[in-house]
This record gives sequence, C-alpha cells and structure tokens, in this order.
Amino acid sequence: MALDVDLLRSGLDDYRRQLARQREQLRQQYADIHRTFESLFAVYGGRMAEELHHHWARTAEWFETYIDRTDKLDRFLETRISELKHL
Repeated sequence: MALDVDLLRSGLDDYRRQLARQREQLRQQYADIHRTFESLFAVYGGRMAEELHHHWARTAEWFETYIDRTDKLDRFLETRISELKHL
C-alpha cells in the first residue's frame, strides 16, 4: 500500500485549520469567562470567594496550558506540512 503524500498533507491541513478554529474559539470564550470571574472577585469576598478564586486559578492554568500546547502542535504541524510539500 503506497502512501499518498498529497492526501496526507491535505488531511493535516484540514486538521490544522480545525485546530486553529477551535483554539481561537477557546481563547475568546476563556477571555470572556476570565473577565467575568475578575469582575466577580472584585465584589465577592470571604472564605468561599477565596476557595472559588483558588479553583478558578487552577482552571485558568489548565486553559492556558492547553492553549500553549495547541500553539506548539500548530507549529509542529506547520513544519511537517511544509516538509511534505517538498516530497
């Protein structure tokens, strides 16, 4: 069974576009949620607020890590797609 390089490149291009679209949506939604939480924390106090803030900070870190990793994946895919264009 032969490898169809054009088909592989096309599939990786499609995957990369979908990943970029999903990443951008996530960035926008995360920014909206983050602004909402920051507004909430500005007026909400006490122990429950501190606990919520702690949990939100962990969640925010997860979002940021995920976005960072998808950025790295995008650069990796871009490199591989470029290399496939030369085959």
